[in-house]
Amino acid sequence: MKYVTLIVAATAVMLLSGCRVSFTPTVQEASAGNEMAAAPEDTQVPDRSELIAATMQVDNPKVILRGQTSLPPGTVLNVEMKPYAKEDAFEQIEAGQVEPDPKPVLTSEAVIGDDGEMELTVLRRPDNESSYRVDLMLIPDNQPEEVQTDVEEAMADGSVPVYSNGKESSGMLFSAIISEEEEWYGNHFTSDMKPPAN
Repeated sequence: MKYVTLIVAATAVMLLSGCRVSFTPTVQEASAGNEMAAAPEDTQVPDRSELIAATMQVDNPKVILRGQTSLPPGTVLNVEMKPYAKEDAFEQIEAGQVEPDPKPVLTSEAVIGDDGEMELTVLRRPDNESSYRVDLMLIPDNQPEEVQTDVEEAMADGSVPVYSNGKESSGMLFSAIISEEEEWYGNHFTSDMKPPAN
C-alpha cells in the first residue's frame, strides 16, 4: 500500500509539473476561491526552449515579455501584437481555427544581452475588450551583420514562415494569446510563448 501511494503521488507531481501557465488571481478571485485551469499542452509543438525560452505576463494594461536564450549577444527579436476579429470566439482562437489580423497594432524589438537574457519588453494593450496574439520572432534577415551568421547556424534545425509588419520571411515564431479581459487568459496570468504546432 505504501508503494502504491508513492507511485500515485509521483504521477500526480509529474502531471502537475508539465503545466507552465500560472495565474495571479485578483483579491476578489482569491476570496471567492476561484481556480483557473491551465490550457492543455500541445504535444505536437517542437521543444525549442534550448534556443529561446520566453514568457508573457499580462497585468492590464501591461503585457511584459521576458526570456532567456542561447543566441549570441546583439541578436534582435521582433515583437508584434496582432488583433483577432471581434467575432472570433476564444475557443476558435485557442484551437488555432482562426488567425489574427496580419497587421500588428503594436511592434517592438528586444535585444539579447551578454548574459543571454532577452531585453525586458513592455507593451500596453490597446483594448481590453479585444483578443490578441503576441508574436516573438527570430528573423535572420533582420539581424545586425556581426551576428547574422551565428543566428543562421543556430536555426539549422529549421525555420517556419513568419509575418513581420505584413511581410513574409523565414525564421522562428513563438506566440501567446490574450483573450478579452473578462475571459480566461484575459488578465493576471503568465504564459509560456510557444512555437506553432506542426
